Amino acid sequence: FVTPGRILGCDLRALEARLFGLGGDVTLADYFSVHHSAAADLFFAVPYTLFWMIAIGYGVFLYFFRRARMAPYLWVLAISHAIAFVIWLAYPAAPPWYIRLHGCAIDIGALPNAAALARVDALLGIGYFHDFYSRAPTVFGALPSLHLAFPAAMLVTAWRDAGWGERGVHFGYMMWMLAASVYLDHHWLLDGLL
Repeated sequence: FVTPGRILGCDLRALEARLFGLGGDVTLADYFSVHHSAAADLFFAVPYTLFWMIAIGYGVFLYFFRRARMAPYLWVLAISHAIAFVIWLAYPAAPPWYIRLHGCAIDIGALPNAAALARVDALLGIGYFHDFYSRAPTVFGALPSLHLAFPAAMLVTAWRDAGWGERGVHFGYMMWMLAASVYLDHHWLLDGLL
């Protein structure tokens, strides 16, 4: 169903540059692909490393301490995943790392890539991110970002009965994930916002 002619590639990058560019046709992802550090790599790898563990741990926490929030949280996650899968089929989108490696030519057989997380693997002498992202179900599922769906589901389902401190923690986690997704070359800013 996903064919090269339907995949958003350089057109999505051009929209990103127009909406959120730094001038001179430079996107945030372009900027961070050149301007990065080991400390920032490690800092932004944390939410990407723990996102699924945090999602499960949060569900367990809700079960024991905020049970009324658990079902809405799980439903929001399920519905957001279902919507994302439909969008991935209807409007498949190449992530920044793909455009950086392959240019505008869409290769349906391209392999998944850990992008900037490969630097973390190299820094730590491990292959965790390579192994994890090499099993990704699709290369062209950048829009929308499901990495952002987890913290967004936490924030949305907690909003009504959480205090400002808890809302702040959820919002901070969501912003950390958004920044990490762009810094690590996995998503355009537009992907995370959508």
